[in-house]
Amino acid sequence: MRRLKCYAILISISFGWTVVSLGADTPERVKEAIRSRLAVLQNIIVEYNVSTTYTPPQKEVERVKTLSDAAKSNRTVTTIVSGSDKRHTIFSFLHRKAKYEKTFADRNYGGESRGLPKLEVQAYSGAAAELLQADTYGNNRGKITKRVGLPPADIEIGLGMRAFGQNHWVTDQLLKEMSVSLLDGNTAILEYVDPKSVKHKWMIDQGLGGAVKRYERILTPRNNKLNHVMTMEDFEKVDGLMLPRKMILRALNSPGEQPPILKEIIIEIIEYRLNDPQNVPGRYHIKWPEGTIVHDTVLETTYISDGTGTQIQRYTIRNDIDPEGTLLKPPIDANAITTKKSTNRALFIPTAQLALKKNEACILDLAHAELICVPYKDKLCREKIYRHLLNLGKGDIAWDGSLVTVRRAKALTVQKESHRPLDCIPGRWCSRDKLPDKAGMPYSLIVVTNEDMDYLVTIDKIQSDGIQITHRKLNADEAKRCYPAKEK
Repeated sequence: MRRLKCYAILISISFGWTVVSLGADTPERVKEAIRSRLAVLQNIIVEYNVSTTYTPPQKEVERVKTLSDAAKSNRTVTTIVSGSDKRHTIFSFLHRKAKYEKTFADRNYGGESRGLPKLEVQAYSGAAAELLQADTYGNNRGKITKRVGLPPADIEIGLGMRAFGQNHWVTDQLLKEMSVSLLDGNTAILEYVDPKSVKHKWMIDQGLGGAVKRYERILTPRNNKLNHVMTMEDFEKVDGLMLPRKMILRALNSPGEQPPILKEIIIEIIEYRLNDPQNVPGRYHIKWPEGTIVHDTVLETTYISDGTGTQIQRYTIRNDIDPEGTLLKPPIDANAITTKKSTNRALFIPTAQLALKKNEACILDLAHAELICVPYKDKLCREKIYRHLLNLGKGDIAWDGSLVTVRRAKALTVQKESHRPLDCIPGRWCSRDKLPDKAGMPYSLIVVTNEDMDYLVTIDKIQSDGIQITHRKLNADEAKRCYPAKEK
């Protein structure tokens, strides 16, 4: 039998798993019970195994097949992940601080799998996000950023801590926005509609002390499409509270389309640890292993860790230590260091909306100087395109009458163009940077990629069907001359 350690009550910040305690027979009493549970569930460590199976939608498989010839002609690889992976995970939570430690035991993908980490640690202290990845070559690479975006939830859903696709934890204020309905003497339903009109729904079992038996994510703008569903099973009492030993999260296809299940995540709990004395604020900062190259975008520096967790072996300029942008990717040569000026590359970027309709490549990846196709014909700002590019690890800019930055890249006005700056229009999935009215060509700007590499991009000519550009990667000294200090 699996050993279970408990040091106090249940799991942190429960998502309205309305501890709808026994006898809570009104919505007000249900919510009050939830508030009581939220007050005590602020300290937890959970160790568990995860098995994930990916099954791509058939229509996307067919679409990628039609793109294969065009992709080859543009030296672009288009893949859809299929197959499975298994990992061991430790999830820690302390008063809105979170940490995820994932060790991948097995990966069996039908798509491209090179560059995937063997170990991944994500820490969210509330002020910044830290990421450590260890690749299969034995290299440790880290990053610290203010871009605090929580990863997709799995176990937190079953424990009631947040909903799928939400970048925030459940708070008392959020609980006030939830509606409660009582189905019978044993079951209550909690519902919450987020700002995107997505409905989140929890089924609470009072017989299990207010535990969540089922969660649903419903896309109301798409005719109430059931998008994700999670079920909790095999409940055991842990320090007086009923907690599930098994959870199953499924991403569902549209009704009538194949396959019916796009992704299935099976979570098997190894151990719950409540109010563990080791769960302290210092746990939510990564202790970088010796030799780890850490890009700190908060302090605007890069260093090599000496392994103590507090001292730094030496400071260095990020372009010197990581000239080819190998952060979080297996390096071709981990010792390669160069500061020489790179050469200009000329390229034509077609207008995005025209190219998307024709399934043509239109998103430029600066590091590889190649255009990328995406298996979607709709608007460039769609979430699907954003997620696709993140998974691909490529793609930086496009053109659609304005310069469009994707995959978290950003465009900055170069120093010599300060008299005619860019006008940035930020968006959720991409940002648009409008050139000054009647701007004469050429026009230069800096693009900072998601890998924190700087590129000088010069728009030489604007045409009705796209733009002609030249670009090159900047070393540290060149970047300083273009702009003295980076934007905070």
